[in-house]
Amino acid sequence: MSVPAIRYRNNERAVRAVVAFVSQQAPAARNLNAYPSDASARAFAEWWLHTGSGRPTPGRGRLFMRREADTLSGGSLGLMATGLQVERGLGRHLAGAGVGEPARMELVDPRLIMQPSWSWYRLLNDTLGGSFNVPLQSVLARSAQPIVIDLQLHHADQLTAVPGIRTSPADQASFSVLDESLLFHPTRLAGSELAALNDAATLRDLLLRMEGVRDLSWYWITVSMGVEVAYNDEEGGWDAATLWHNALEPWLPWVH
Repeated sequence: MSVPAIRYRNNERAVRAVVAFVSQQAPAARNLNAYPSDASARAFAEWWLHTGSGRPTPGRGRLFMRREADTLSGGSLGLMATGLQVERGLGRHLAGAGVGEPARMELVDPRLIMQPSWSWYRLLNDTLGGSFNVPLQSVLARSAQPIVIDLQLHHADQLTAVPGIRTSPADQASFSVLDESLLFHPTRLAGSELAALNDAATLRDLLLRMEGVRDLSWYWITVSMGVEVAYNDEEGGWDAATLWHNALEPWLPWVH
């Protein structure tokens, strides 16, 4: 299965084109705003589309575009992954004392502690209820590409700027969804903290395992799901409208 090309040579050009396209729609797609992970290297920074202003708020679902570092070779620009991104934050036991509890020092920034309003819980509930199958199947059908589901785990002491962590993940696992069965095919096996997830069979299975492994509450996990496309600065390939329709629009209900 060949990887489709887009008409843009970097992330910034692609996200600007998509924003220009959706802003002309009626109504505009939830007034999405674009923000780069690194303003000093905007061309290939990871970019987010979200409903707020400035840097996205931790815990809120957003669309993303990022260059996959492991696809770079020779003079190639590599591949861009684009789709939905949701975070599983730190456990509440890392927060300060609650009402009636002995005072103790907060171990982490309280903004990074997972709250009931976080998009993670909607993803979990909608996956268990079956409604999250809709965007998965829609992206598969529209793009005619596998969906890549990628998990990146960071330790609490790596969280200097979330989103936009600039340190390499402490552990990582990836899976591909190839067809309407929505079964997982592992493409990158975790080596340590995420190892219990390596043989997850479906997204439902994966999320239930993540909830069941208590030790994972000590870590920040970014879950990204979407398709991969090739950069291209020629006329051929997906334009902004096609990129939006095939790879981004189906995820919009989960962007908060």
